[in-house]
Amino acid sequence: MIFVLGAIEVLLLLFAYVFAVYPTWTTFIYEELGIKLVLTTIPQDVAAVAPDIIEYYDVDASSKHDQLKKKLQQSEKLLQNILPPVISRRLKNGETCIADDHKSVTVVFAALMGFDEYSINMGAREIVMFLNDLIVSFDQIVDVLELEKIKTIGDVYFLCGGLTKKTESDHAIRCMEAAMFFIEALEEHNIRHRTPNIALRVGVNTDPAVAGVIGHKKVAYDLWGDSVNTASRMQSTGLPGRIQISEKTYEEVRQYYGFTSRSITAKGKGELTTYLFHRRIKSTPFSHVNWRHNTD
Repeated sequence: MIFVLGAIEVLLLLFAYVFAVYPTWTTFIYEELGIKLVLTTIPQDVAAVAPDIIEYYDVDASSKHDQLKKKLQQSEKLLQNILPPVISRRLKNGETCIADDHKSVTVVFAALMGFDEYSINMGAREIVMFLNDLIVSFDQIVDVLELEKIKTIGDVYFLCGGLTKKTESDHAIRCMEAAMFFIEALEEHNIRHRTPNIALRVGVNTDPAVAGVIGHKKVAYDLWGDSVNTASRMQSTGLPGRIQISEKTYEEVRQYYGFTSRSITAKGKGELTTYLFHRRIKSTPFSHVNWRHNTD
């Protein structure tokens, strides 16, 4: 007896065969050649019923897996530009609420001073290109010291050290080096752009913090706690062209750098003893790193 199968029956048999042999969708995707061979036997009326399947596995689609892989790699790179790599991996692994307590981190705020003097004579594109040139240098410094950029807030750059296992024992030193490299990068930037009156005011503090991911459609990795508040006060009460650190950071780094102590009144903190960086006393493991290399 000969049975004549219609288009729908053939299509159902095809799917039954595929999912019996390839029980997971991942295996199904990676077995393209076998599926293409099966599809060569499908009549034209079945092809008309399932055009999307035929299109995906057509003769010219041998590179579609490579294209998909490339798109996934691009998405991965974009995600890592937004979030620290360890955080992006946790999100991809299915964590829906990422919140971490850190017993000790070092936070740095670096604010541009005097930029308004120049920006009033710049167009929108010129302002963005000017700032981007500087921020790219800051990003390279953060990358080479294996710190974490949290975000930029207007003309303030916000970074943190101690969020990873690799930096949890020496984050204060790494952040001090970053602050010094930032000032060095700005000096070079000012020479290139002929903006000698722009200075950097840097604040540094070491304290506990909470780090986590917030948002749904536009996710952001952020930091909360006294470490952030005090570092912000160190920056806002500092001096242009100088690095001001808190007493807690001072205790962590004083063997490597020389400071001048001072007393300030900080909003919400009252009277505080702080320290202005003066000079380097001895080298650190990060004193001579090359932050000028291209990180792309």
